[in-house]
Amino acid sequence: MASIVKRQGARGIAYRVQYRDQAGHQAVKTLHRLEDARRFKAQVESSRPDDIVAGRVTLAEVLDEMRGKVGTWSESTLREQGVYRRALERVDPDLFGIDVGKLTGARLDRAVGGIEAPSMLKRCRVFLNQLLKHAGRPIIPARGVHTRADRMSERGKSRTERPLETHEVEAILREIPHRYRTMLTLMAYVGLRPGEAYGLQVQDFDTVTGKLKVQRAVSRGRVGLTKTGESRELPIGALGDLVVGHVKEYALSDPTAQLFTNGQGRVIHENTFGAVFKRAVKAADVANNVSPNSLRHHAAAWMIGHGANVLQVSRMLGHSKPSITLDVYAYLFSDSLDAVAAILPPKRAPESSALGA
Repeated sequence: MASIVKRQGARGIAYRVQYRDQAGHQAVKTLHRLEDARRFKAQVESSRPDDIVAGRVTLAEVLDEMRGKVGTWSESTLREQGVYRRALERVDPDLFGIDVGKLTGARLDRAVGGIEAPSMLKRCRVFLNQLLKHAGRPIIPARGVHTRADRMSERGKSRTERPLETHEVEAILREIPHRYRTMLTLMAYVGLRPGEAYGLQVQDFDTVTGKLKVQRAVSRGRVGLTKTGESRELPIGALGDLVVGHVKEYALSDPTAQLFTNGQGRVIHENTFGAVFKRAVKAADVANNVSPNSLRHHAAAWMIGHGANVLQVSRMLGHSKPSITLDVYAYLFSDSLDAVAAILPPKRAPESSALGA
């Protein structure tokens, strides 16, 4: 894997360690002490297998090799690593299937920068950098990635970044093809992620409890786990009548059938549905650069505007922690202290003491 060559130079004897870098190219490190050269050579040879050094293994294989080298991992750590991997694959589904030698810095930046919640973004960056460091790749920078959450939380947001107004949502609902209307209503008022809405099955709505179970999501036409890997049950109130009506209208008798499908009765693909949604936005004359995910932001704004607290909004949206909700939607909560003053107790006269009676 590596070799040491003794060289006589103007500054005396030097030892050149020749090895292959993460891209498989020949690299050289010059040291002036034989012990240091031997130590570096041993480090190169023992730290990573040849395939990893040459960048000929996938990121998934690097993860497996790293886990095996470190030793026993706790169940919580393994579970967290799975969450981080799924979060990155939501942005770039092929990321863990690419040879590390072919991963570009721009692609790594896009994968991390596409994560919505700043706290999750930071954790995924640390996780990805652990893999890159193990593979001998340069790590991605800790700063310089401008996320969607950063844009949403900035004061003085432009019109293209603000949540949709309710009248704009209703205008889009009037223009969307009828088969998608119930789905978009759930996205706009319950806060489902687009992929979660596409992944719903008939059996996911319980007509007795009136709760909707979100336990899968669709990405690029493939059904898989939700973004966080967790399921949640959501009470949807009167919106349940819309779901029941949709099931009856489209004669969905199979409990495992997709609740919402495209015009050909297949699983909805975000690319084709994006075009349908864009036409509805244009027909509704909504002057905003919106996407299906904008309906989720409207749902958050709607719930907060109608008095829901952070914990309630967090659970409805499926955030892993309420702090993520605050990171993304803090600007929607009132920062006025007048409401706090209104709930303070009234001034009381001091009680008379026994001595003064």
